[in-house]
Amino acid sequence: MSEIRKMRTIVTGVVVAGAVVLPAATPAAAPAGAPEVKSAAVAYPAALVGAQPSVTAASHRGDVNRLYRAASPAAALDESADQATVSGSVRKVQAAAAAPAESRTRLSVTHTFATPVLAPVGADRSSRKAAAVAAAVPGPLNEVAAMVHYFIGNGVDAPEDCTGANCNGGNGGILFGNGGNGANGGRGGNAGLIMGIGGAGGGGVDAQYDENGNQLSAAVDGGDGGNGAALFGFGGAGGAGGADSRVAGDAFGGDGGAGGKSGVFGLGGHGGAGGNAVTDSGTAVAGNGGAGGAGQLGSAGSGGKGGDAEATSDDGTDIAFGGEGGRGGDTASGASGNGGEGGYGDGYDAAQGVGGPGGAGGKVKIGAGGHGGDGGGGYSDDGDAFGGDGGAGGSGVALSNGGNGGNGGGAASWGTGNAAGGAGGAGGKGGSLGTPGRPGMSGPSDDDVDGNIPGTAKSKSAATASKSATASKPAAKAKKR
Repeated sequence: MSEIRKMRTIVTGVVVAGAVVLPAATPAAAPAGAPEVKSAAVAYPAALVGAQPSVTAASHRGDVNRLYRAASPAAALDESADQATVSGSVRKVQAAAAAPAESRTRLSVTHTFATPVLAPVGADRSSRKAAAVAAAVPGPLNEVAAMVHYFIGNGVDAPEDCTGANCNGGNGGILFGNGGNGANGGRGGNAGLIMGIGGAGGGGVDAQYDENGNQLSAAVDGGDGGNGAALFGFGGAGGAGGADSRVAGDAFGGDGGAGGKSGVFGLGGHGGAGGNAVTDSGTAVAGNGGAGGAGQLGSAGSGGKGGDAEATSDDGTDIAFGGEGGRGGDTASGASGNGGEGGYGDGYDAAQGVGGPGGAGGKVKIGAGGHGGDGGGGYSDDGDAFGGDGGAGGSGVALSNGGNGGNGGGAASWGTGNAAGGAGGAGGKGGSLGTPGRPGMSGPSDDDVDGNIPGTAKSKSAATASKSATASKPAAKAKKR
């Protein structure tokens, strides 16, 4: 035994029929005159052999005394000898004893563990038994997990390649949990009753065309955001509407989805933006912004921005209509949502441009009414141009201030058409001991040959490169100029 303690060793092993088998030693060169070392094959039940940290078919070198104790049936089975099966191999021991000195062996054991890996031998009996039961009966545990998830857990997000009802996000657990996000125009899932956030609505899919320009599918509206938890919850944001860009014919963008409602404490979700619409021959109608989600004892969501429209036509009856801004959400106490901005309408050649109106601000019982959204700009090369009207401010009831009205959108025509800016939105009424909101300003206009509009970046020189009134515009139209 004293000589065995002086040796260094490599431990290897395999699992056979649920038991870890310690095979006979493999021959290895030994120095002349080295003491004889005997080997044995010992089989242990898998439940008694634990995983070594970060070890799978790896080699360990250490004091043979420690390895001898680990491999010894008496040491390994001290706590549960009734469960162990020990089999010595007399023939292998005799063969090892009779072998020449140069072929005498060192003890070699390999531990390869089957999955699932159970608790180490050194762990207490109760933990080993619990691990063994968990590995042997997964069905009941899965049922328990599913039951827990029914009350506490997040909803599943819709897959990106979904269709139909499968595009809706899953609801959160009944008590706690966030709603899953929608996809491709599906709605977001609702949160649980006590605490959680509603899932975001899925963005609408763009209109699809074949190689000949024939429409295969129209632009899809954005999905509504899921409602927040009834007690502590935030509403999910609405999805943006899909865009429609085509070479010939009328184009229609999808509407943005509405924001989800908040809980008693929380915030309403914001509405989604309307989809853009672009056509190189015809009328373009952008999508409207989604409404903001309602609040209760917190702020409501803002309305989404209206989509932008661009139309090219030699026919003066074709029009580019910017989308209307979404209405701000209402709330009982706090700040109601602001209205969304209207999208711009930009007519190329003889097509008219009409900006979308701004969304109205939300109403409030105690707090501050939402501000109206600004109207979108209207622009045209040779046709008429009209700015969108500003949205009205939200009104208040008790101890509340009314929201300000939105400003009207600007208008410009670079040719022979007429131009008129949008009207400012009315201020919201204040409640008792509150103040009313101020009205919005009317939008500027210019129908002169230079096409300059005070207070805007729109000018004749800028329009030569891009007819957009803002820095943001549908990318598909960039090829036009």
